[in-house]
Amino acid sequence: MKFIDTDLQDYTGNEITVFKNDDDATIMEFPTGSWLDNTNFYAKLFLGKCEACTDFYKDSFKGFTYDSVLVAGLGFGLIPNELDKVNNCSKIDVVEINQEVIDYHNISKHLSSEINIIKHDIFKYTTEDKYDLIIIDTVWEEEDMSDEQVQTLTSKFLNTNLNKGGVLYIPVKKKWLINK
Repeated sequence: MKFIDTDLQDYTGNEITVFKNDDDATIMEFPTGSWLDNTNFYAKLFLGKCEACTDFYKDSFKGFTYDSVLVAGLGFGLIPNELDKVNNCSKIDVVEINQEVIDYHNISKHLSSEINIIKHDIFKYTTEDKYDLIIIDTVWEEEDMSDEQVQTLTSKFLNTNLNKGGVLYIPVKKKWLINK
């Protein structure tokens, strides 16, 4: 679910810059040159809700219900916002490593206070909480996550922090791993 661009503040920091482009769309840019834009497509794609999605994204969510979610990676907060406003999930925790991204959200105040943001590295984060869905949304390209990192996340979360039938989902790697 896209945010109203006028509700998003411009921001210039050391690790992110948030600005409106010539079309008044809001962009979050990182020093690496990678960027995110405030668009409906992103959250809908990764939550399997778009007609243009490949079968992997659409089919993965067919018949799967969830209410408690851990999201690794915050960005604009599009996925947590969709989970909150559209899916009405009762528990949404977000692990974000970049303090400046967290600070931007605290200043901008465009996310619901029901979304719990945790400053941590997902590869080092531990919790005793259990979730129906854990989404790993920390990279933009498949090659940005190694097979070893996928294995680390699988070992860390699959049988430990998922409810029975819960899913560890790594969309950029097209991984849908069910805790049986």
